[in-house]
Amino acid sequence: MSGKSRNNVAIEFRRNLESLMKERRLSLQDISRMAGVSKSVAHSWTTGAVPQNLPAVARLADELGISFKVLLLGEQDNHVQEFEAGHVFDMQDVFDGLCVLSIKKVIPKGKNSRG
Repeated sequence: MSGKSRNNVAIEFRRNLESLMKERRLSLQDISRMAGVSKSVAHSWTTGAVPQNLPAVARLADELGISFKVLLLGEQDNHVQEFEAGHVFDMQDVFDGLCVLSIKKVIPKGKNSRG
C-alpha cells in the first residue's frame, strides 16, 4: 500500500472522505448509496476504520469522479490528466461581453474585521 501502514491508510481515507463530504455537501446516506454499502459501513469509514470492501471504495471513487488511489491514500496518480470541468459538466454560456469581476475573501466575523 505505497509503504503506508493500515492505520495511516485509515487516517488518510477518513480525512479524504470527510473533506469530500464537506466540500460536496454529501451525507452518510449519499456515501453509502454511491458505494453500495450500508450506512453503518459508511459511518465506520468516517470514524477511521480501515475499509475492508475495496470494490465499494472503488465504486465510491468512480461516483465521486476521482481515482481510487486519491480517495484511499490521498496520492495523485502520476498518469492522471488534469481535471477538466467539461468531462463532468455540460457548459452553458451565462454572459457574453465585457465585465469587471471582483473576488472577495470571506473571513469569519470577529477575525480581522474592520468594524
